[in-house]
Amino acid sequence: MDKDNLAEKAKGKTNQGAGNVRAKAGSATNNKQMEADGNAQHLKGKAQVAGADAKGAVSKAADKVKGALKH
Repeated sequence: MDKDNLAEKAKGKTNQGAGNVRAKAGSATNNKQMEADGNAQHLKGKAQVAGADAKGAVSKAADKVKGALKH
């Protein structure tokens, strides 16, 4: 996994965590907008992590094909 991929995955994990905290704070204070924003941020983080994982899988598969073609 390259540095860009790791950075994107880290951003995603950060958004997931921050979103969870924000959603729980909104729930605890009965602030529906904060809760919704937190849930949206959490989902954005999940999408970032999934995107980084998919990019890594495609890159790994491409490297494998390149290696097979060299032989």
